[in-house]
Amino acid sequence: MNVLSDKTNTPKRKELAEWQIGGIVNCSRAGVKQSVICKTRGLSPNTVHDVLLRAGKTGDGIPRKRSGGGKALNKRDERALVRQVRAKPLKPMKYHLGAWCEGHTQISIDTFRKYLKNNGFKSYKAAYKPSLSTRHMENRLKWCSGKANWGHDKWKYCLNVRSVATHRKLWCNEMTTVNKASFTCYVVRSDESKFNIVGNDGSARVLRKEGERYDSNHGIKTTKFGSGSLMLWGCFCDILKIAEILKEVILAKQISKNEDFDFLEKPKSYNGSRDPFFIESWIQTLEDFA
Repeated sequence: MNVLSDKTNTPKRKELAEWQIGGIVNCSRAGVKQSVICKTRGLSPNTVHDVLLRAGKTGDGIPRKRSGGGKALNKRDERALVRQVRAKPLKPMKYHLGAWCEGHTQISIDTFRKYLKNNGFKSYKAAYKPSLSTRHMENRLKWCSGKANWGHDKWKYCLNVRSVATHRKLWCNEMTTVNKASFTCYVVRSDESKFNIVGNDGSARVLRKEGERYDSNHGIKTTKFGSGSLMLWGCFCDILKIAEILKEVILAKQISKNEDFDFLEKPKSYNGSRDPFFIESWIQTLEDFA
């Protein structure tokens, strides 16, 4: 299949190999006419003429690589570009290009992207991390340390999205060998879906180098309530309602044994109507450790 030219829509001519160029030059120096060279080698007169003309300038007729145009940015400009991106890595590339063109050389977005790539910068998804104070970190570490000795028996019945259907089937099947009275669920998990009212729900991008994902200025800090959002909350458990399970199944058994029981949930899923029940039942939630 012939490769077509982008402008004339005609087949592109292949570059002659060095041995072909050398054969044309040697035949001409031996006194062979150009018309004979064209016929014997199957080349056009223009091609043979260009090779011989180039041979008169370079001596061998082989085309030299061109140096091309000058670079748009020098080393000093590149260092300034790197400092600008380092100062605001979470800004999009078009923002940096506009800021650069205001006080420096006018360049295109492709040229700007090329110099960033040459200096090791790429566009990555920004990492999200909670905006926690030292007190918050200490309280979370204390809570996790208290669960460090939990064995497999306590964690194997943790209910999540993937295992809820399996546990529901076991609970409802009267022929199952699992005894409801002996079924122990130490953890009931809750989750939520949040839709931002202010801000973008999509993923943010950051201009950085490889290996700098968790640098302090490359992450998006998250807060407890954000800048305004709509929250839909729910919990994952078996077919019984969460309050009925906590009151009639799990708490009755755990309190009778004087064992600890923690209700695990995310801080965003706050509902004041459940507080009296939790206080009366001595249930500790994450709010108690915040």
